[in-house]
Amino acid sequence: ELAKSHEYFEKYDILVSRAVAYFPVLLGYGLPLVKKWGIFIAYKLENEAEIKEGEKLLKKYNAKIEKVEHYEIEGQKRSFIFVRKR
Repeated sequence: ELAKSHEYFEKYDILVSRAVAYFPVLLGYGLPLVKKWGIFIAYKLENEAEIKEGEKLLKKYNAKIEKVEHYEIEGQKRSFIFVRKR
């Protein structure tokens, strides 16, 4: 709902999410809220195919994955995906 509200459009320098949605869907929720040159950090299960599919939406929002940091927590592989909006 927030992503659709003009009141929150491009208002935030940093946005962090945790286990909200499939990465491409999550980009659609989060990137409209991030200011130009802001950063969106998505905390996800490690899934290269999901990240790759999300890259298709990055052009739409003029954004780029700056880095992906991988971790293992309690036997589960996790990733922090850092997306910069340009």
